[in-house]
Amino acid sequence: MIAEVIIGEAQDSAAEGSTSKHTRYEVCTVTIDNNEHVAWRRFSEFERLAAELHAAGFHAPFACTKSFWGRFDEELIARRRAELEAFLRDAVRACNQRAVEPLGRFLGLPPALIQPCGGPRSPAGGGRSGGDGPLSLIHISEPTRRTP
Repeated sequence: MIAEVIIGEAQDSAAEGSTSKHTRYEVCTVTIDNNEHVAWRRFSEFERLAAELHAAGFHAPFACTKSFWGRFDEELIARRRAELEAFLRDAVRACNQRAVEPLGRFLGLPPALIQPCGGPRSPAGGGRSGGDGPLSLIHISEPTRRTP
């Protein structure tokens, strides 16, 4: 089960010597057993995830927009981090069985953790049978803001 999803620091690709100009965001997922899974994602990857989740029946708004000027401005980054984190938190809360795999891959979770709770009862005591409703195996608590 997921305890929290946090957007940590942001990195400018130019600072890493890349010829492509983009910003990468640290996506940190903490499970209830306190394991951290970290993935670095570009904004375009968040957009692709939003489209995949929409196709799977998740219709939460993706309120972020691209910015080509001032994309590494501290205020823009802080606002975008908050928006992206809210989007991921909503996605985890509302995740249905068709969306669990793309969301889990995006979060950088190992395949063993990317499982809907349908079928046999899970070891965590969750377990519902079938359906496309929210997964009880995936849960997210209120954030405890981590300092990047």
